[in-house]
Amino acid sequence: MKSNPVEPKWYVVYTKPKLERKVAASIGEMGIESYLPMHKVVRQWSDRKKKIEVPLFPNYVFVKVDDINRRFLFSIKELLKFVSIEGKPVVIRDNEILTIKSVLNGDYDDISTEEYFQEGVKVRIEHGPFSGLEGLVIKKCNKLRLMIRVEGLMKAFSIVISAKFAYVSPP
Repeated sequence: MKSNPVEPKWYVVYTKPKLERKVAASIGEMGIESYLPMHKVVRQWSDRKKKIEVPLFPNYVFVKVDDINRRFLFSIKELLKFVSIEGKPVVIRDNEILTIKSVLNGDYDDISTEEYFQEGVKVRIEHGPFSGLEGLVIKKCNKLRLMIRVEGLMKAFSIVISAKFAYVSPP
């Protein structure tokens, strides 16, 4: 089944830091639908606490566009790229957008984003003391662990890692 190139689909664009609102506004000015999920967080300054609205997913904006008009979005200089897997832009299902909207419209005090890695996915550590290591994600005792294989020994070891330091390696 082929998809219709003129049927708009939800995609995710990656923006320059702190410019998500500007990208969303620019997309809207082009007559294209976008969605920037925002939530309230409490920030502590030296003299006060304040509730402010921040993007739920920093550097990301959802955009509903057809294949024909997608290329025009690159005229927005703060938009860096479409989030892609194997060179193809990732399509977000309508029900996922509706779920995000529903949760953010609810009365929840503590919403936070989490890194998401599936067991068995190959990752590479980008920062920190294990920078450059590659391995497979496993879970043990509800902790995210990176399993590193030593092929020549036919052995492996694992370490607990913070997902913020890793990214999924392309297959």
